[in-house]
Amino acid sequence: MQHGIHFISGLPRSGSTLLAGILRQNPRFHAMMTSPVGAIYMAMQIAVSRKNEGAVFIDEAQKTALLRGIFDNYYDAISAEKLVFDTNRIWCTKMASLADHFPHAKVICCVRNISWIMDSVERLIRRNPHELSGLFGFEAGGTVYTRVNRLAMNDGLVGYALDALREAVFGEHAERMLLVEYEALTQAPQATIEQIYAFIGEAPFVHDFDNVEYDAADFDLAIGAPGLHTVARKVAYTPRPSILPPELAVGASFREAYGITEDVLYDLDLTPNRPEALSVAGIARDLAARYGLPFTLFDPQPVLDASARPAPESAKVTIEAPDLCGRFVARVLRGVRVGSSPSWLVQRLAALGIRSINNVVDVSNYVMLELGTPSHTFDLDKIAGSALRVRWGREGEQLVTLDGQTRAILRRDGVIADGNDRVVSLAGVMGG
Repeated sequence: MQHGIHFISGLPRSGSTLLAGILRQNPRFHAMMTSPVGAIYMAMQIAVSRKNEGAVFIDEAQKTALLRGIFDNYYDAISAEKLVFDTNRIWCTKMASLADHFPHAKVICCVRNISWIMDSVERLIRRNPHELSGLFGFEAGGTVYTRVNRLAMNDGLVGYALDALREAVFGEHAERMLLVEYEALTQAPQATIEQIYAFIGEAPFVHDFDNVEYDAADFDLAIGAPGLHTVARKVAYTPRPSILPPELAVGASFREAYGITEDVLYDLDLTPNRPEALSVAGIARDLAARYGLPFTLFDPQPVLDASARPAPESAKVTIEAPDLCGRFVARVLRGVRVGSSPSWLVQRLAALGIRSINNVVDVSNYVMLELGTPSHTFDLDKIAGSALRVRWGREGEQLVTLDGQTRAILRRDGVIADGNDRVVSLAGVMGG
């Protein structure tokens, strides 16, 4: 990267791929859709953090060099002679790091009205009615309402990007940012590109806005979203009506659209010696004692089928590390239908920072927040030997957790393994 680097970030479906397609017409520039650099950078941050036992041997200078080296090593082999524009929505969350690595780098953030972003994603889904989309976990039973809800969550495609953008806009490095509205880029491309060139301090270049080329058909097909990164040859703004239901369209009340009632969220700052306050029941018990009020713990009784096989005949639980776990209980539930959670449950979990996965996982998390006891649901058909073994982790083991991250298991980690001794859950933390 002899000629430096800038970054493209902002909101999805807001023109970042179009902008890359325009910029790459300049032979001095390298620009593309979201590159793997951002994901590699975050993985390296984890690797050099205290989460890795070996990080104790890495000082701050080495850490900085390793992180900065990702950019050099990736782009030196691709476009050593060009000015690089790296695209990723995470860069809005890394403004301080980017300022340290590249003091002269700028961040161009593509933005758009949120409702039109939702509309654009929904159009993409409907253009491919027989293709399950990786944007929504390849789920077959979603609706426009569940899709918009997933997008808007704090770790959703739109919700995360919007939070990241807000953090950057109101942060101390905001002067490095240029917000580019989708409407400005498509209605006045010449003036917008001139402003971008002035912002990054580059000499003007004559772009051909009638012949922009960018396509990533193989990538889009691989994630079940054909057309995601395809841009029209001619840069133009095409007015269109929204295909979202009226209550989700531009100008609609967000609260009314999602059926959200007014509520209060209490943010408690806890000390490590108060784990009982990590649940609603624990806080209620404490308040009842403080103010002399009655307290009754909800105690539902399960409906048992006398004709069903007893749980010990269907599943086996073994505690191989009593120093890790003194008690581990399993119950077998049959006839469970996995699907999306109702909106009220999704909203309550989101308010507490937990992403909705499906009704079974969400209920488990909801009860944990209510009673303070972590639990995990397993698909008995997928558990080898129908057995769960509680033990300490071993070096070299890995687990892909529910958030899609591959976790390296350490000896100090408590795990749950199946009958083949394969790790299926981080005990008390997250399942896989």
